[in-house]
Amino acid sequence: MSDHTIANIGCNGRGEDRDQFQHLVAAMVFLLALFVTGAVVAETRVALVVGNADYGAMGRLKNPVNDAQLVAETLREVDFRVIELINADQQTMKRGVRDFGRWLRRAGPEGVALFYFAGHGVQVAGRNYLLPVEAKILAEGDVDIESVAADSILDQMEHANTGVNIVILDACRNNPFQQGFRSAGRGLARMEAPTGSYIAYSTAPGQLAMDGDGPNSPFTLSLANAMKQPGLSIERVFKKVRQEVARISEERQIPWSSSSLIGDFSFRGVSAATSTPHHQPPAATQDSRKTASNDLPVPRGRPLPAAPPANKKGSLPHISQVPPTRPTAMDGLWMLAANNIPYQIEAGRIYAMAEYMHLLVFPVEAHDVVVTDVAQTGPGELAGQDLALLGSWTGRLQPDGTMAILVHGALGPFNSKLTPIKLSDPQWFAQEVASLSGR
Repeated sequence: MSDHTIANIGCNGRGEDRDQFQHLVAAMVFLLALFVTGAVVAETRVALVVGNADYGAMGRLKNPVNDAQLVAETLREVDFRVIELINADQQTMKRGVRDFGRWLRRAGPEGVALFYFAGHGVQVAGRNYLLPVEAKILAEGDVDIESVAADSILDQMEHANTGVNIVILDACRNNPFQQGFRSAGRGLARMEAPTGSYIAYSTAPGQLAMDGDGPNSPFTLSLANAMKQPGLSIERVFKKVRQEVARISEERQIPWSSSSLIGDFSFRGVSAATSTPHHQPPAATQDSRKTASNDLPVPRGRPLPAAPPANKKGSLPHISQVPPTRPTAMDGLWMLAANNIPYQIEAGRIYAMAEYMHLLVFPVEAHDVVVTDVAQTGPGELAGQDLALLGSWTGRLQPDGTMAILVHGALGPFNSKLTPIKLSDPQWFAQEVASLSGR
């Protein structure tokens, strides 16, 4: 159910036997990984897409939500895994950037990172900031505190060492604070990108972009159409976008880009049409003001993503493939200490709420079930079958409300702790915790 160090397995024997055992376990993990994934994917594409429109007192922007949804849909068509945030407040945006960085670090040097933002963006003292909804900005000094610095996205990409990094900003709208700020500028400032990056603006630095007359901005609509065309290099894609937007705007808006790419990249290459797409984790599309406590995704009442494709041999089952059974007092959202991944306990199953690499080898997708047949076996006690570690899973509630878990699996013993985040029935859970004193 988590990443753990296989070198700690079977440490009680002699050194030679222990080494042989570790090599055996490593081989088992490798074979299991091949069985689970079916094939090794050389390139992992990850995108964070944000569309902010409802700015309260600053007014509502016309296109960003539609633009973000169009870009997210297009990126999924060209094999990106997408985190999608709609009308996100600052906390949600920063957590999205954090999760984006985690995915990128898993992708590594073979990864492709893409960030797209539509909404209000401002430059102050030559630095670009992306505005969350509900930002409370009364003075120039509030911008850094209330918004998200655009270069923080580049920092995540640089730290992850991904091979191709793409930043697309359709945020060159009028600065609502320009008249009241001494160092505020018109439009966005030019950003310096690390090697291997491509930065695209909907218009030239210091200029403003048009919303257009339709449901999408001319820039984003042109971009979505160009990305779908097979065989176009990224340079050619943005050249076509530049030509189309210039034509529509009668050259009043000229998209601009800066590149330090070394290799070649195509959104839809020749192989894209014939290769098997990645299974998509569910998009984290949400209005942040309607998010449950701690802003972590809670699936209850929301549509579930489609089940994994049938050709994904041996994968952990998707939630849609494991019917619910009997609820327990511990049903709800929990955080596992071993890997800081949220898991949902729900009526006989435990499933991951975010993607991660199990045993540092094979991927677990969001909404993959990691434990089945979960049943309450006594006061504050659960038992089930762990599909990731291949063995029996037990959970024992502690007086502080956390749950100590233990797995006796084919890949070795595993101990960790679950911390409750949001419970389906808090009163029932409180009674369960209180009953522990009678053990």
